[in-house]
Amino acid sequence: MNKAIIKFVGFLDQEAVRIQNNFIKECTILGGYNVKKLDDITYKISECHNISRQLKVPEKDYSLHGEIFIQFDILSHYLNISNLTPKEASVIILTFLRKNIAAGICESESNAFDPKEIDSYPFKTVTPEEVHQLIHEDRYRILMSKSEEERTPKENALIEELEEYTKTHSTNVDIFKNIHQKINEHYFSIQDSYTEDDIYIFIEQLRKLNLSEKYCQILTNYLINEINKRKNKQIISTQQYTPKKIVKPETTSLSKKEINTLYRELCTYYNPDTKVITRYLTLQEIIHCLFIMRKLNFNKESLSLFLKTVEKFNRQQEVNPLSQYIELYNKLLYYKDRLGLEDDLSSIESIIQEMFIVSDKDYVEWKKLLAEELSNLLRSLSNNHDYEIEKSLSLSN
Repeated sequence: MNKAIIKFVGFLDQEAVRIQNNFIKECTILGGYNVKKLDDITYKISECHNISRQLKVPEKDYSLHGEIFIQFDILSHYLNISNLTPKEASVIILTFLRKNIAAGICESESNAFDPKEIDSYPFKTVTPEEVHQLIHEDRYRILMSKSEEERTPKENALIEELEEYTKTHSTNVDIFKNIHQKINEHYFSIQDSYTEDDIYIFIEQLRKLNLSEKYCQILTNYLINEINKRKNKQIISTQQYTPKKIVKPETTSLSKKEINTLYRELCTYYNPDTKVITRYLTLQEIIHCLFIMRKLNFNKESLSLFLKTVEKFNRQQEVNPLSQYIELYNKLLYYKDRLGLEDDLSSIESIIQEMFIVSDKDYVEWKKLLAEELSNLLRSLSNNHDYEIEKSLSLSN
């Protein structure tokens, strides 16, 4: 079992005991208990046990269990009050998604039991505990695979009652089917080659599953870091840095149609006639614009004017500072030793670490602080465009 899973399971088991002990202590002090409060406490303990139990299922047995986990809002809560690191929390989230896909949610066409209502439903032929056991051990699916003649009268009565329960207490798997199909397409099926665009599509699906925004950001950061690790393996040491000479590209013979196509594409980002930026441009889009402008033989002054214009425009736009930091990470790394940014980057990393361990209320304040620190750092990099130019030159090779 993964260390993150062991750690979180241990926390959940302790949390269930803590909730129970606090309730007993409260009852002792008050000399009794409120029925509604008892139901709430029972439900919270059940939440802890349910998440813990599903995490204990060995990965090799995922496909044997038809159980689907959809309570990502509740998972967000328990991750938030645990002492898991951002990386460990990401592992837990990915584990549940992997488990759902292995259980067949991408192929399922039917409804699934809603586990939240089992404990309170008035079953006649079976106890709620036995229903949980039937589902968790996959015995329900085995029973359903038998014909009515092969089943005992008791089993047929049980099936009939569970089917009645499903009519009014079930979750339409089709709602989650498309979500998991996209998650599988943009992450699990391409784990060694997913891009930033895949991550954003992936995270959007998690928002639909009600994973909290805090953990959507944490997982985004985790996945982007994995991409950066992949890219950094290809980075050549730059301790002795000599700036590359920027040379004017050789004249290329483009057809009139090719020139018009490239120019129209450039204008979707930047109009070179009016010098107007159409919207906030990501670093990759800026590099792509430089590449197009070089192909169209814009001179060095035009390239420089574009870079200054987009830098000024982007600085005036409101963007998520964490997403912006992730987007600019490789550029900042590029200038780290060359411009002595070690302390600035260390300060930003410390802020980000704090963001992931504080309450939701404090998270907002740390996010503002990150925005200020990043803004100051980017101002210090004004007019430093070697990174963008080098990257655009590499596209030509």
